[in-house]
Amino acid sequence: MKIPEETKKLLENKVVTIGSSGKYPNVTPVLFCKVTDDQVIITHNFMNETIKNILKNNKICLAVWDETPNKEFGYKLFGTAKYYHKGKWFRFVKKMKENKGLPTKGAVIFVPNKIKKI
Repeated sequence: MKIPEETKKLLENKVVTIGSSGKYPNVTPVLFCKVTDDQVIITHNFMNETIKNILKNNKICLAVWDETPNKEFGYKLFGTAKYYHKGKWFRFVKKMKENKGLPTKGAVIFVPNKIKKI
């Protein structure tokens, strides 16, 4: 599924929340996402519970919004995630300037199959 430009801009410039479900449901804010045409690359710096959930149940939801006055809108993205703690995607997030000095532990690659405006 192609991610619309308006959605991409929010994902790369706003705080994104990730909802996951495993033994315990979890919601986590994330600061650093990169977006291609059809996937979101998320850095795992401090998402320990979220990663545990993704490894048990890869269906997650992202939410992002623009809180600018008179412009309030956002999106929920539903889809699947895969976690990488080595290889190409790990190297990609490790090299991101935003992660300099942070304990980058891995990358989550999220592929949406439904996007809903909120």
